[in-house]
Amino acid sequence: SSFITCFQHSVPTSRHLPPGRLARAAQLGCCRALCQLLVLTDEEGANPNPPKHKPVLACCTEGEFNMEPIRTALVGIAGIGGSHRKKLHQSEMFDLVCANEPYTDRHKEAAEEVRSWGVEIYPDFWEMLDARDDLELVVIAAPHHWHATYSISALEHGLHVFVEKPITVTVQEALALLDAQRSAGK
Repeated sequence: SSFITCFQHSVPTSRHLPPGRLARAAQLGCCRALCQLLVLTDEEGANPNPPKHKPVLACCTEGEFNMEPIRTALVGIAGIGGSHRKKLHQSEMFDLVCANEPYTDRHKEAAEEVRSWGVEIYPDFWEMLDARDDLELVVIAAPHHWHATYSISALEHGLHVFVEKPITVTVQEALALLDAQRSAGK
């Protein structure tokens, strides 16, 4: 079986996520669904980059995952976004419903792959947010200087956010992001 590590918490969480999906999982202090984006195993279950700390949680690849997939948007389909793109597509926990990529001409192979999955690609982030009322989660793997702006906008649209590091570039952005998170209750 596969294993995932929660990089924030040292206390294992329940093997079963209770009802309420992401909101309830966030209340528990650790969201296995979001942590799976940081999957540390390859297809054979071997860990090519073992963590330097302990908390390893059993993943729900043993038929325990019985929630509807989380409707997800990916911002940035190449670079680190390429890794997220593949994991989101492979996972039963996520339904990658759309993506934002302004440079599909630069990332032709990635764009073709995403489109072959039936995923719509929007060239404009805000157009994507306005057009899709079915989203629950936005995964942000855009250039660093967009992290805070995109995260705050997604939170203001009532969405959960998973953002690559660095979460923000300045202290002022970090404070604004915390305010947006508190206001959104996410």
